[in-house]
Amino acid sequence: MGKTTQKKPGRPKKAEPSVRISPRFPQTVAAMLQRASDLRGVSVTSFVVESAQRAAERVIDEETRWRLDAEETA
Repeated sequence: MGKTTQKKPGRPKKAEPSVRISPRFPQTVAAMLQRASDLRGVSVTSFVVESAQRAAERVIDEETRWRLDAEETA
């Protein structure tokens, strides 16, 4: 019988290199971010990264679609 190689379960993937970005928020925004992250049960950093990523993906999708539509009608 042939021997099969299986990945070990639970082995973490290599983490993507990260870049530090240090935005400054007004106190009211920081309090809102803290409250929202508490409600989700995640850190403020995780909440902000996830929210920013979703917003960026939405903008890229909308702008790409808008430009493709404009090119098709030209």
